[in-house]
Amino acid sequence: MWWSVAIPGFILGCMSSLHCVGMCGPLVLALPVQTLRGGRKIAGVLLYNGGRIASYSMLGVIAAFTGRQLFVPQWQHWLAIIAGTVILAVVVLQRMHGFAVRIPGVSRFYSAVYGVIGRNLQRRALSTLFVTGMANGLLPCGLVWIALTAAFTAGSFAGGVLFMVCYGLGTVPLMAALAFFGLTASLSLRNAFKKITPVLAVMAGVLLLLRGFNVSIPFISYWLPAHNSTIDCRPLN
Repeated sequence: MWWSVAIPGFILGCMSSLHCVGMCGPLVLALPVQTLRGGRKIAGVLLYNGGRIASYSMLGVIAAFTGRQLFVPQWQHWLAIIAGTVILAVVVLQRMHGFAVRIPGVSRFYSAVYGVIGRNLQRRALSTLFVTGMANGLLPCGLVWIALTAAFTAGSFAGGVLFMVCYGLGTVPLMAALAFFGLTASLSLRNAFKKITPVLAVMAGVLLLLRGFNVSIPFISYWLPAHNSTIDCRPLN
């Protein structure tokens, strides 16, 4: 069922938006929507968040397509186990040694993304907000990577893309309120929001392991049919 993918994606997005306030709050407050009024302000907030969702959707297409190519019944549970193990290992290493994943060449890409955001903020034009939102959606974020891991292991192309779209929609309410009303949070509160990342990472890692080990939980295990599925029973010869 589509909602078995959409609802978890939306919930993860809602929870992730607390982290977004801590990490992207200063960027959102710097958007030119703060100087706009009425319909133009609403349009600006929608354009910015629409750009973020567009980026999440494109990343979801890539993750879901890649995962679908590897969707072989004998492999899929191993992919979930490996992904869950890697997520948990990274969380533990970060807590113990300040471990950080560095991929050669990626820093140049992120520098270009930051450059796009900086130039658009200087222009302070309504027309730049969609592109700014898209660039914001491409910035490095552990929770987005967790969502992409879920999309990668969704088992279907449509399911993976839908998960990321709903993830983006889940981040909209709090981020839109931040942009529209200019809500601010204290440094201590932003730091508290940032701490939600390892908690959600552990939850995602455990869920992926549960999927991989097929523990017979509806909509988590790969091979367990939903409650309304038809099971064909035939007599043994």
